[in-house]
Parts: sequence; C-alpha cells; structure tokens
Amino acid sequence: MSSASASSDQNPYEYYASFTSRPALRDKFRDIDEESCFYAYVRRLRDAQTQNFVLDFGNDDAWCAMNLRHDDFGLLLRKPVSRIRRAMDNEC
Repeated sequence: MSSASASSDQNPYEYYASFTSRPALRDKFRDIDEESCFYAYVRRLRDAQTQNFVLDFGNDDAWCAMNLRHDDFGLLLRKPVSRIRRAMDNEC
C-alpha cells in the first residue's frame, strides 16, 4: 500500500484517491507527514474507541487510516501491486 505498491506513476495521494467506489475508505487515509494530521492520529490512537489502524510508510511518506471495516481490508489487499514492488519482492 505504500507508494511502492501504487502503480509506479502514482503518488500515495493518487493511490488512495483511486478508491472511488469506496469514498469512506478513501477518505480515511491521511498523510501523517503533515504535522496536524500526525498529532490528530496520535490522539485518535490513544482513544479507547479506536478499533484498528493501518500504517503505510515508505522512505518518502507515511499514511494512516483508522477504524477500517473488514471489507476495507479485503479491498486494500486486492489492489494491484506495482512492477516496482514485485521487483523488490524478487530480490534476495
């Protein structure tokens, strides 16, 4: 899901924006490299009502989402993996 898992010509924002059929999922992901988003998510992680979270990070960016539904995880897992990620996975 990191920028490497998006297609090689997509940045993470474009990758998460591509979930057009699931705007609720798309809208849950935020760039936590932005200071205000980072602190907001730190507060939400401490909240007892937080059920789960996804942290997607790479060398250049970090994105987070919380309280995803079961089918949200399925959709994320079905998104195609880029050529870059496949090449990295094949390295020894």
